[in-house]
Amino acid sequence: MKNSRKKTYGVYGLMEWYCSIPCGGARVDIPFTGGTMSGHGTVPAQYTTEDPFVQVVIEHSDYFRRGRIVLISDIEGSGRFKVPDPDEKPANVAPVNVAPEVEAPAAAPSEDDSTSGDETESEPTEDEGDTKDDSDVKKLEMPSLDDAKA
Repeated sequence: MKNSRKKTYGVYGLMEWYCSIPCGGARVDIPFTGGTMSGHGTVPAQYTTEDPFVQVVIEHSDYFRRGRIVLISDIEGSGRFKVPDPDEKPANVAPVNVAPEVEAPAAAPSEDDSTSGDETESEPTEDEGDTKDDSDVKKLEMPSLDDAKA
């Protein structure tokens, strides 16, 4: 994380201006103050903020795009607000818990399947490294698609 920037925006030709910028369904009120006009020159009405949200609202407003509001200065912030640094990689990232893969139960043979001879169901062999006890696991039978059509 790095410190946010402290930006000063200005509006030339005005001594004060209370701007209301639409943002979604709400409005953000920005008070530009401190402008002067004299025979020696003009100082624009200014608003200084370190808040990244307000900076984005101002910089995406029509007033800023059209040049009514201008960026006067952009300096390093005091550290009050932290913004993500795009070049910095996160140091401690928690591992993501991934659910174990579950095998789908075998489909039950339909009544239309006719086989001849004696059939014996063979149990799948356990892996050598698998030591789980599956005696309490309930086996489910899935209905075939042919049953659903009937």
